[in-house]
Amino acid sequence: MTENGLVVDNLSVTLKTRDGDLMPVSCVSMEIPQGCIVGLVGESGCGKSMTARSVMGLLPYGGSISGGHIFLDGTDISAFTPKQMRSINGSRISMIFQEPMTSLNPVVRVGKQIEEVLLLHTDIPKEQRKEHVLEIMREVGIPEAERRYRAYPFELSGGLRQRVMIAMAMICKPELLIADEPTTALDVTIEAQILKLMESLRRSFNTSVLLITHNLGVVARICDTVNVMYMGQIVESCVKTALFENPQHPYTQGLLASLPRLDRSERLTNIKGTVPPLNAVPEGCRFADRCPLATGLCRTDPPYQETEPGHFVRCHHCSKKEA
Repeated sequence: MTENGLVVDNLSVTLKTRDGDLMPVSCVSMEIPQGCIVGLVGESGCGKSMTARSVMGLLPYGGSISGGHIFLDGTDISAFTPKQMRSINGSRISMIFQEPMTSLNPVVRVGKQIEEVLLLHTDIPKEQRKEHVLEIMREVGIPEAERRYRAYPFELSGGLRQRVMIAMAMICKPELLIADEPTTALDVTIEAQILKLMESLRRSFNTSVLLITHNLGVVARICDTVNVMYMGQIVESCVKTALFENPQHPYTQGLLASLPRLDRSERLTNIKGTVPPLNAVPEGCRFADRCPLATGLCRTDPPYQETEPGHFVRCHHCSKKEA
């Protein structure tokens, strides 16, 4: 276990609902070393955002951590009270939420919304806070910062609103930035600018980044390591190059096979079926009903094993390769 960065150790989350207790996150383990960008990918409904909200202590009503631990620089924050989490959220851990169009308060000027983070987490005098806000706005590439400071969210484009969200997340120079679909609803030009910005902020502040996305092109662009998630479990984890050059789990292979490529002439394939609801979790391997390699053995829980150095897979059909 590294003392620097974030370590998620065997994390499980339970939701109490009218249908009984559901588990959207089950026995998830991953590390985000200081200064690294780690991707968390998978289809919608696989538990990516719920994992991120667990780290932030922002689980929905009825949700709780039912197993495992979350360590930030060696400190177990999974047992923190809501008051303790409020003291580190925004200062040591920040999150860029999905949909910048709806995440900002529409009736408060954007400069004041960014400034609120300083008000909550620093003792910077009121007369100096505005200059700190303008400085971070310039650093994240917001043009005419003085004018944008006084603007309302509806006066900004989608790309500028996303930059405001990043400025809000980075103004206290957090140790960990969680970016939940940061390029959703942005055109490809603005997407490239946002990804370049995140890489620049990582270099400038040595911030760890957990990038949640279903876009494998984004992963290929900026991530160092990747965790593939399916139905609340990590099914494959490795460095980025290994994921694209030697995907081992059938789910990962299916995701990559569905990507359009310039050198591909055949029709794109798709993964049959959809992600089952949480109240219908299959017995054994959770991907078995959609997997082309499934056998009777897949009705038992597959091992999560290291098939190659640093490459972990949860599958009966993947085994450690001989040296």
